[in-house]
Order: sequence, then structure tokens, then C-alpha cells
Amino acid sequence: MLRASVTSVVDFCFRRAWWVIVVALALVVGAGDYAVQHFTIHTAVDDRISPDIPWAQRALHCASEFPERGILVVVDAPTPENAEQAASQSSADVQHG
Repeated sequence: MLRASVTSVVDFCFRRAWWVIVVALALVVGAGDYAVQHFTIHTAVDDRISPDIPWAQRALHCASEFPERGILVVVDAPTPENAEQAASQSSADVQHG
């Protein structure tokens, strides 16, 4: 049964080769058009996380309060002079690489 089915399909494709090629190309074009119109890839991770989750709400609030993406350093020292000296030194280290 299977052998007869395969043989008849191969015979049909052999006898009508150009029609099979035309139909196959039409299917490929149609599938490509469908893929272009319906399939998308969205890679922005921030948009994939629900803003209704509590930790995501806190992260959005923090990002809106602190829009700069720099590094924040807190210097704690026994005296203001020591804190100023440490801040100046760390700033100089950052500027020199």
C-alpha cells in the first residue's frame, strides 16, 4: 500500500514536473509573505517583563528617580576633609583609567 502511494506520487511529479515546480514556488512565495507579515522577534527584555510585578514597579520607579546610568559612590569618612580627599582621589583614578 505504501509502496503504491509513493510510486504514484513520484510518477505524478515526474509527469507534471513544471507544474510541481510552479506550485512549489508559489507555496514558497506565499509562506515567505506570510512569515514577513506575521512573524516578529522582539528582543527588548524590559518590554517582556510585566510592569504589574512589584519588583518591576520598584525598578521603574528607581529608574525614573535616577535617570542617569552612571556609577554612584558613597564616601564615608571620620572627617569631612578625609571624605573630600577620598572623593578627589577616586575621581582622579576614574579619570586616569
